[in-house]
Amino acid sequence: MQISEIIKGDVYILCICEGKAEEDIMNMLLDHDMLIFDRSDLIDHKVVKRSSVQSIQEKYLSISYGKPVYILRIIDSRTEAFKLSKVYEERYGNKILNLLTRPEIEILIIIKNGDFDTYTRKYKSRIKPSQYCKDQYRIAKIKSSGTMNSIFKDMEDLKKALRTYHKYKSDNEYSIYDLLK
Repeated sequence: MQISEIIKGDVYILCICEGKAEEDIMNMLLDHDMLIFDRSDLIDHKVVKRSSVQSIQEKYLSISYGKPVYILRIIDSRTEAFKLSKVYEERYGNKILNLLTRPEIEILIIIKNGDFDTYTRKYKSRIKPSQYCKDQYRIAKIKSSGTMNSIFKDMEDLKKALRTYHKYKSDNEYSIYDLLK
């Protein structure tokens, strides 16, 4: 089922991003009106950085919003735990969607540069995409805020990388591409 079929109508979205790179990507897509939702649909009108489940519950889920809340988690691991306490599990458990960027969001840079096949054939088992990007493209502060903005200045490049990455994911997984209009 497509995300647009799941998240429909008048809803709020809590978009939790694993790190700065994921935040940058989501903010760029929001700023260019490329997603199936906009900032007005987001709780606090922003994407939030991943924190403990307890903190998420206290800061965002303990409030009554008056309309359904969906939780989008932009993460790179299929197995990352997000265990809500019982009361929140009953309320939000079926409204959590994981969007995977495995092995890491930096795989988009490798795809943009046309090196996905080379990386997967020669390096994937030995080094993470972030290290590959540091070594091959001389990107020193790959995990810093703003790095993705400087690499993906052209939004079509970002869209193409997301589309290409989407082709390589498992059928039962969502990716950021599933959020595009």
